[in-house]
Amino acid sequence: MPDPIRVLHVEDDPNFGDLVASYLERESDRITVASARNAEEALEQLSEKRPDCVVSDYDMPGRNGIELLETVRDRYPNLPFILFTGKGSEEVASEAISAGATDYLQKGGGTEQYAILANRVQNAVERRRSSLRAENLERLRRLGGRINRALVQASSRDEIETAVCRIVADAEPYRFAWVGEVDPESDRVTPRAEAGTADGYLEEVSVPAGEGPDQPGPAAVAVQENRVAASQRVESDPLFDPWREAALERGFRSVAAVPLEYDGTVFGVLVVYAGREQLFDEAEQALLAELAADIAHAIHACKVRRELELRDQAIGEAPVGIVITGNADEGQPIRYVNDRFEEITGYDEAEIRGRNCRFLQGPETREEPVTRMREAIDEDEPVSVELRNYRKNGDRFWNRVSIAPLRDEDGTVTNYVGFQEEITDRKERERRLERQNERFDELASIVSHDLRTPVETVRGWLELAVETGEVEHVKRARDSIERLDDLREDLADTLRSREVVSETRRVGLGRLAEDAWARVDAADGSDLRVVDQFDITADPDATRRLLQNLFSNAVEHSEGAVTVRVGRTDGGFYVEDDGPGIRPENRDAVFEAGFTTKADGTGMGMVSVSGIVDAHGWRIEVADADALNGTRFEITV
Repeated sequence: MPDPIRVLHVEDDPNFGDLVASYLERESDRITVASARNAEEALEQLSEKRPDCVVSDYDMPGRNGIELLETVRDRYPNLPFILFTGKGSEEVASEAISAGATDYLQKGGGTEQYAILANRVQNAVERRRSSLRAENLERLRRLGGRINRALVQASSRDEIETAVCRIVADAEPYRFAWVGEVDPESDRVTPRAEAGTADGYLEEVSVPAGEGPDQPGPAAVAVQENRVAASQRVESDPLFDPWREAALERGFRSVAAVPLEYDGTVFGVLVVYAGREQLFDEAEQALLAELAADIAHAIHACKVRRELELRDQAIGEAPVGIVITGNADEGQPIRYVNDRFEEITGYDEAEIRGRNCRFLQGPETREEPVTRMREAIDEDEPVSVELRNYRKNGDRFWNRVSIAPLRDEDGTVTNYVGFQEEITDRKERERRLERQNERFDELASIVSHDLRTPVETVRGWLELAVETGEVEHVKRARDSIERLDDLREDLADTLRSREVVSETRRVGLGRLAEDAWARVDAADGSDLRVVDQFDITADPDATRRLLQNLFSNAVEHSEGAVTVRVGRTDGGFYVEDDGPGIRPENRDAVFEAGFTTKADGTGMGMVSVSGIVDAHGWRIEVADADALNGTRFEITV
């Protein structure tokens, strides 16, 4: 569901203020309205609650709306501000826009005006949020780049932790950062490195690591549950009670703790403090989690490099691919690879010794990361990139490659060491998530459009019933309510299909098909025939919903009884029926949100099917039914 929108409405007439609040909250369940009677009260609320948008009258006692706007712009330059006033003139509108108003709307025009106001509020807030997201993504990208460069350059755990704390603390809006390790004897988190404007903060606080009588703050939760833990508002978060006073004195308004975990073991935690409330949203936490993974990976890599110096055997057993090459003047011939490198690439050391690592590149290897590696090597600098590589058998895989120069006592680069980690699964998850998010945006537009007509129809019939007192009009409204209920059911199925499939196991497809068929309201004489009994690896609940949607589609588009068959294909399974079939020109559009050939169809059942297929990493196609001359869906698993 979209994020809520908090509106501060400034209006000196309390009755009209209540009316506006009621209409705005009725127009959108995302909107909540707080009221202020004058500019001074509004500014006080702004400093305490930070709404997403201000809607203000013009004529008010004390400061008028324009004067309030000018003050808001001085303190909160980017906060959406809409002047909603009965004093309408080109002069006032021009003055409002010149003073930095986001929008201007004149009162009057009946209840439609409140729908317009709600729409403008939502548009203004979404534009601001989009802008903030873009700014944050760029800020986070730069921060990630600086940290990754430091990770590649650092040669020890102490250097990594010190550099990370310094870089994070220097990046606005962060104020302070520290890295701690878990002390199993005291069951507490002990700081190892810190940077920023802390002024003795860590000397005043004590951080538990495990369960016990102490209040579990973000660091303890991060360690115990191996996840990012945040206090978005230090001032009011009950979990931050023991540290609130010390934190607020230093200007800390929000905190996030990120576990440093490698290979299932949490060995430390990165704790970051910011001078802004509500900073650690989903995107911020995701970046911190990725940075923590890089930090943990780099710390582990340092450990591996240290073991390289002590024991050659340890190199071969390292859990990341390691390759040592000659210097750039020699063309960087491969001198050594470890066992993990051989496992990742499929090549034996004897096959690649003396070659340059470019042989792992192929048609889908993007030029940008390759160029970055070449430039770094030319400058004798470390670098970390993610790129497509190819195994010996031709399979593509995503590879995180970190390269660093090795120098002799004189500082001359003699070799390069490269660390390689396959990240194909993560990249595939990101790709599926992007596709699902695109479908969700598309779905939101369709649902908004499809809900509008039945809602307006219900409103119209009910208003007519109130005016005439005729019960028949209420019955007509009930038909549209049933249509809304159909939309609700289909929407719920579609949203469930967007859940990432996290638990899969071997299940019998025939049994799932029979369970799904039992939930379908088919006409008398309809029949399910399971042609082949076989197992697939799948999420049972999601696959049952997929089959139920396909069966329901066959039933709904058939006049009378229908026969459905489920069987095996070379690459997966099929579902076919003896219904009217799908026209060839409609086959590409059948899985698009909102597409339907029925007057009362919602167009979302097949979107649910497509979502489940995508979540599993499968593929679905429409084909001619072999035996029944109807519709055949083939799912490749």
